[in-house]
Amino acid sequence: MLDPGEKIDPSIPIDIIYATHDHFDHVNGIKPILKMNPGAMLIGNSQVIKKFKHLTENLQIVESEKSIELKSWRLSFFKCRHGIFSNVKNLGVIVENFGFKFGHVGDAVEFKAFYQKNLDILALPISGFFAASPIRVVRELNEFNTIPKTIIPMHWLFRRPKKFCQKLIKKFPDTRCIIPEKGRKLKFYGMEEL
Repeated sequence: MLDPGEKIDPSIPIDIIYATHDHFDHVNGIKPILKMNPGAMLIGNSQVIKKFKHLTENLQIVESEKSIELKSWRLSFFKCRHGIFSNVKNLGVIVENFGFKFGHVGDAVEFKAFYQKNLDILALPISGFFAASPIRVVRELNEFNTIPKTIIPMHWLFRRPKKFCQKLIKKFPDTRCIIPEKGRKLKFYGMEEL
């Protein structure tokens, strides 16, 4: 589970939680998840772990440019500058499993660390102000070695994600843009959404 900002359906078994940074909209779901899944491991930077260390001993602090391997998963972490809050540690993550690469940049305004990573899917904020704007996202994607096959806009606040996706696909016609519905899980097998 990445950045659980809300309560999660108790029937979902979760064994690994990762939070990119410690803002409430990225961590509010951690406490209920740990209650429902007491053996779950919480992974995060020092600010995240400090906030939740009283809830579990199954913790792992991570740093930028480091990776960890858990079962068949490899998680690699990269510093991504947060929007207006310069004191916030925001670590984007690349999750790999059998050659499939999913990237999530948190509330980044820039994501240079992801340019050369050849991702299958990339979740990007488009809100502006607190994170990258739609214009900034397209500018950043122009710098990628290989444009991810699928983009998932997040944190759109007052933005219109459908309009963003239309412009994105016009600029990058070989890329899919999937707008997640609130509370809906996205499941992928290879590159096909289930």
